[in-house]
Amino acid sequence: MPKTSSLGWAGFSLQALVVAAGRLAHAAAPVNLPVEQHRLDNGLQVILAPDDSLPDVAVAVRYDVGSADDPNGLEGLAHLVEHVRFKGSAHVAPGDHMRLLEQVGAGYVQGATTRDGTYYIETVPPEALDLALWLESDRMGFAPEQLDEAAEKHEQTIVSHEYRWRTFDSPNSRLAEMMNNEVFPAWHPYHVPSDGLAAIGNIGPRDVRAFMRTWYTPANARLVLAGAFEPGAALDLVTRYFGSLPSTDPPKRPPLPPTWRPGDVVMNVLAQVQHKSVLVAWATPPLHEPGDRELDLAARILTGPDGLLVRELVERGLATGVTARQASSRRGSMFYLSIVVTDGGSVEPLARVIEQSLATLSAGVKEEVVARARKWWTDVRLVGLETSTARAGRLALVDDVSDPWDLAAYGRIDSGDVAAAVGRWLVPAQRVAAVVYPSGRPLPVGVHGIIESREKRMP
Repeated sequence: MPKTSSLGWAGFSLQALVVAAGRLAHAAAPVNLPVEQHRLDNGLQVILAPDDSLPDVAVAVRYDVGSADDPNGLEGLAHLVEHVRFKGSAHVAPGDHMRLLEQVGAGYVQGATTRDGTYYIETVPPEALDLALWLESDRMGFAPEQLDEAAEKHEQTIVSHEYRWRTFDSPNSRLAEMMNNEVFPAWHPYHVPSDGLAAIGNIGPRDVRAFMRTWYTPANARLVLAGAFEPGAALDLVTRYFGSLPSTDPPKRPPLPPTWRPGDVVMNVLAQVQHKSVLVAWATPPLHEPGDRELDLAARILTGPDGLLVRELVERGLATGVTARQASSRRGSMFYLSIVVTDGGSVEPLARVIEQSLATLSAGVKEEVVARARKWWTDVRLVGLETSTARAGRLALVDDVSDPWDLAAYGRIDSGDVAAAVGRWLVPAQRVAAVVYPSGRPLPVGVHGIIESREKRMP
């Protein structure tokens, strides 16, 4: 039987979020959607989420390797390997993976690389599950027989263009990367090289093969099925196609300090932006560690429609926009705050409002405020139960199968928990701040931010 492959991650539109959340907000809690977990003898983790009410079945494979695992001098390797493996495998000619899935009516075929993981996902009619599993098993167990050097160079070019499109060609994205590199020190795997993906040109076929052998093994992968399938029959297919694949344990990653302190860095930055802005970022706990979910709610309390910063900055005319989010990853996170200053406005009042709002949160806001944030977050989470594709994507990330949709943990958070997290993490020693000014002179080609001054206030 032949096979297929492809690339990218899709999301919901804002309208879809609102509509789906509205439909699901009245669902009984806890959500009664069965999830099974199994592990094959070769170490492959298998998660099954059957639901006959859905019209299709999603197959997702997550490999526990991402851009943070790129070797020094070979940045971009994980992303390049994702592209190469997306194209085909030993028994699937380049391009056939996608073609075969399209022939059976696949509605969604994608691949993606993040800091922490590499993902492949396809959504197919139930009768095509056999084909989808066979294709993923060949991708996992059988690398292409030969790596065409010209084809690899083509994929290197695509990866470089993707980076430019998503980051380098966007001033705001480059500023976010600058803040990321101030929060995550040079020794941290999330620190991005200053020259972006220039190193991708150093990658050769030998590097690609070694990376595949090291990380693309059953013991380093999670297979998720979500949608219309019979669990027993599906597990038999999984065992048939994946059970005999050889496996080795992935390398042990070097331990990282549980916390570190950026040290209250303050910068003045010139950038190719139209309006002055204030950016603030804090080093915060890793994904699902204590404080991480609490800071998700803190972001909503600060910048939701009735948020503390919205009332004090936007409604008073000090800023035209304010956003906040807890950007969570497995080896460290960053709480990111962005404020667009009103034309002609001063930065000093904004700094005072930020400090006052955080002090209010760390002292403890009313329980109904936290309850509204919990409800909003739960509604957004529930959107992930609408489709088989979204369910598979969620389960590919989850650590606790006893709370597979990550709802119960948020339901237990109260005002005291949010206060403790803000008081522990959103403090000056964990903080990097930048005042970004529109550039009054042309910047060098490709440069979107020049740090004019940098002061570290705290050791």
